[in-house]
Amino acid sequence: MDRNELLEAPVENGCIVIPSGVTLAWGPQDSLFVHLCISSQEKCKNHLNVHDLTFVTEKELQLDDEKAMHFSFASYASSVFSTIRRVVDIEESSFLHSIANYSELYMEFVSNSHSGEEFFLSYDMRYLLKTNKKSEIRFFLSILGDYLQHFVSYPHTLLVKYVGCYSVKMPGKRRKFFLAMQNIFFPPDRIKDRFDVKGCLAGRYQKPDPPGSNAINVLKDQNFINEKLEIGAEAEWLVQQITVDSVFLRDLCVMDYSLLIGRQTLHQSELSQTKSEVVTKIWRSLSPVKRVNHPEANGMNNMQLSETKTDEKTGTSPLDELDNLPGLITIQPSSQTTTHIKGGMTFPSSLAHSIERFNSEHRRLLPNSPNALHIIDGLQFRYYLGIIDFLTQWSYMQKAARVWKMIKYCSRDHSTLPPDVYSHRFITFITEHIA
Repeated sequence: MDRNELLEAPVENGCIVIPSGVTLAWGPQDSLFVHLCISSQEKCKNHLNVHDLTFVTEKELQLDDEKAMHFSFASYASSVFSTIRRVVDIEESSFLHSIANYSELYMEFVSNSHSGEEFFLSYDMRYLLKTNKKSEIRFFLSILGDYLQHFVSYPHTLLVKYVGCYSVKMPGKRRKFFLAMQNIFFPPDRIKDRFDVKGCLAGRYQKPDPPGSNAINVLKDQNFINEKLEIGAEAEWLVQQITVDSVFLRDLCVMDYSLLIGRQTLHQSELSQTKSEVVTKIWRSLSPVKRVNHPEANGMNNMQLSETKTDEKTGTSPLDELDNLPGLITIQPSSQTTTHIKGGMTFPSSLAHSIERFNSEHRRLLPNSPNALHIIDGLQFRYYLGIIDFLTQWSYMQKAARVWKMIKYCSRDHSTLPPDVYSHRFITFITEHIA
């Protein structure tokens, strides 16, 4: 059964029924495609409440045979993520075309990350999919309101843009959770150097590839120690935004995050700009998202999302699997989120066209290129910059890891430090390498 036939399959009791004898080549790319096509009607909202943060939509595929095997797909806080996509100027049709294309599969790649997670790129390389631990997903959902509010307050933040949260449950296997995010290194064609920088040196060396190698290698802090980000006029903005973002993460009590850095040489034609290009940059920088009508104006207030389904055998839903993790808190909006969205969240008009709040929202002039929120043109180079991997909480496990790393490296200059210390060192290290 191909993908088009799958979309036309009959639905019974909320399940898509697959005829007996049909073979499905299940892989991450297939499962995500099915889920996104099923849930593509979920819309963004102008007003969000606490229920949107914990809402789960689940759909099932059923094999119509004696075993009646079920494959279930869940989407978490789908309205919130749809709103995030709107905030960072991602059209829904473009998102689905990239991440759920009918004829293209995902590209799996090997990362030098020690997390052990799986990584996939959409066929056009605009989006990255990464599997995550259940504890990370549950924590992320608990801070999702704060995360969204940070984008509202600072539209040009360097935090990686998470644009979807999903899970898939295969027969006889544990549910697998994953996040969809924008690829910071897009477009990748001319990127020459890549770094993953945490602001520490212990255990932070990556052997460079030999000359002439076509492999993509992400280097680390020891490789970066003698480098400079030659930003020029945007240097002050970059220092301030790194500080704002890192302090935000500090207040969420997380650590071990990184600044991804990509670097490519600017062509001579890119070093100067015409008047029309400058005008385009100003307009784009003031209007990173399109105006969205009030929900009542487009019928969204009458939209009904399907309820979360419960597994008949275990009596649990995808959200229950997150809630029932031992030793961790239940998903709930943080106190900061409650303050922001109590009574509903309304996005300020400045996101669409206001110039008065340009400075208070710490905006900058964005380049005329795709992925502009993560691109800064310096004196000679174009830089791709984004903060990633900020889902590690400072816990007893991390405190134990801190002691172990001190013994292993005979140094305190490692990546496992309390959030306040980590943030200060991160800001200092990056600032010292900005010119």
